Amino acid sequence: MSLSDGSEGPAGAAGSAMRSVRAVLHARRERPSGGDLAYRLYLAVMLVIIVVAPAVRGAILELADAWPTLSSSAPQAFPLIGSLLAALGALLALAGAHTGPARATLPEIDLLLTTALPRQRVIARGLWRSLLPSAFAGRGVAGVLLASAALSGSDAGRMSLPLVSGGLGVGLILCAAMLLGQLGRSVRWSVAAVFAAAAAGLLISAAAARARPPEAAVTAAIAAILLTAGIIVTAAAPVLVGRLRWEALRDQSVRLSAVSGLALTGDMRMAT
Repeated sequence: MSLSDGSEGPAGAAGSAMRSVRAVLHARRERPSGGDLAYRLYLAVMLVIIVVAPAVRGAILELADAWPTLSSSAPQAFPLIGSLLAALGALLALAGAHTGPARATLPEIDLLLTTALPRQRVIARGLWRSLLPSAFAGRGVAGVLLASAALSGSDAGRMSLPLVSGGLGVGLILCAAMLLGQLGRSVRWSVAAVFAAAAAGLLISAAAARARPPEAAVTAAIAAILLTAGIIVTAAAPVLVGRLRWEALRDQSVRLSAVSGLALTGDMRMAT
């Protein structure tokens, strides 16, 4: 089987080679049985019903009750929320030592990453499968805040665009922090230190109550900055993937496969 013809350029040849190898991997992959698919669907549905839906409903109701208090304490609330998000970014950067948005299956890593194919193209699928849910997760959190504001009687329409766009940007930035954490120990700890310093600064600002509630224009500007930063780090993600070490990706893939397999069998003690 020829991977490419002579008329293709380097990009076309690389794409043809990846399609050929992935076709072989797909043909040799063990397809899940009907029982396996039903069990996975059952797990997903039960997770939504038992965990996700009650958690979202409870968060909306609690925030709706606390919204007047949050509005009155806005000088402390805004920097405190920023501090929590920055602390989360530091934790996600450190978690990049174990897993992250740049990942692939073990056969793909062994067969594709050892070739001359561009690494960012090999990891592209796994990368987008992490970046897009992260962006939608940020938008989901913004939706929870908007719903709670609407229930409390506040003007949720005025905050909708800044919250949604800022949520998208924050989700992408946090995912990028985890990707940076995959680059190595020095980069991981440097990124975590930057986020931790930002968290400490915002926390001090909240404790001193020196901040004040931002005006509508300032809020829109902050949301635009977050969204722009999220788009920039998303555009830079393929370049970062090209700097990842094959050995680190393989170790993380082996660990994730083992944990996923043990979790699907129901042995959560072994999976953790």
